[in-house]
Amino acid sequence: MCLFDISDTATEKLPLLEELELTLDNFSSSCFIDLQNRCPHLRTLKVNRQDYNTDVQPPDHEVTEASYKDVALTIAHFLPELRHLQLIGNPMTNMGLEAMLDLRRSMSKI
Repeated sequence: MCLFDISDTATEKLPLLEELELTLDNFSSSCFIDLQNRCPHLRTLKVNRQDYNTDVQPPDHEVTEASYKDVALTIAHFLPELRHLQLIGNPMTNMGLEAMLDLRRSMSKI
């Protein structure tokens, strides 16, 4: 489990988590899968990335490896129930921007 190195004890209490702010320098897309699975009530996510040159590493999954270089596309795919999203210093392609615009119908703040 990745979940940004949060302990198993802490993750037992995360199912009711609604807001999360992360400052990261490197992470894998499996972290977003963990968030989807362990925090189904997550509605606000702030991801502030410090190392802009590091690609998000893909897990073994159906979505193409290229799409995981785009944090916005990864979040749109795995966390579609978000209502508020803040991305600072995260890679975003045109495809990721389109995915965010598609999601904005359900988001109150992007």
